[in-house]
Amino acid sequence: MDKFIILSKDDYTSVLPVEVVAFHFSNAGACGHHGVIRLITRDRRQYMVRYLYDAWPSEAIAEVCPPFDEIKHSYQNMGPLPAGWVRINMGLGNSLFVRGDIRQHISVAGMIPPEIYQHWEEIVLNAIGRLDDPSAVIAHSNPARVSPDHIESLEENDVFVFGSNIFGFHDGGASEQALLRFGAVYGQPEGIQGQSYAIPTDGVTYDKLVGHIRAFIQYAGEHPETRFLVTRIGCGTAGYDETQIAPLFGQATSLENVLLPADFWKYLK
Repeated sequence: MDKFIILSKDDYTSVLPVEVVAFHFSNAGACGHHGVIRLITRDRRQYMVRYLYDAWPSEAIAEVCPPFDEIKHSYQNMGPLPAGWVRINMGLGNSLFVRGDIRQHISVAGMIPPEIYQHWEEIVLNAIGRLDDPSAVIAHSNPARVSPDHIESLEENDVFVFGSNIFGFHDGGASEQALLRFGAVYGQPEGIQGQSYAIPTDGVTYDKLVGHIRAFIQYAGEHPETRFLVTRIGCGTAGYDETQIAPLFGQATSLENVLLPADFWKYLK
């Protein structure tokens, strides 16, 4: 039996106000609960809005789930999400959108999208519990696994990991530093080059970015003799923030040869 209370467009005002911290959005062609928004509030209430079949007006949806309209347009255009929100792919037209302060208490490393879809309510509720009880959060950050804020030089077996644009035009920020100091190749948007590794972040969709980071993590795992110093990729001209990028490195936390920025560790567990 579904745990979500179905809201009607005629009586939804009885539950207002609500503070949405996570919601499952499925488009019209999605598998499962298609044409539905299922949301969880900060006080653990769970509601369902059948926006498609009950013909909800957009202004009513905005009252129940304020971030939905902005996120929907960002998602459809495949651009960066609004600041403070993160998308987790659940496969086959289903997406989980989570507020940043909740996302930092979620770990889905090693889970495939259908598994996340099956357990997302439990995952979110557990994250709310960890937010309510800070003592339950395990700190993973330690000095040996934190990449320096400013990297001026490298040891022989070090690699500088930076965010590039889709064309490999290394014209500014960390990419220019990689070009001038660490062997990056102009026009090469991805992969190892000299003592640097490029991850395309600017000009790619979020889903593509996820794939590029996975490719890097796989490469790092295959080269344990090399130490990879990851910069704050994606958090400059690409337009993302730590809440969107850091969780993508979840599988790298078990790799002792991968160093991540301190700001990333805050959103990993």
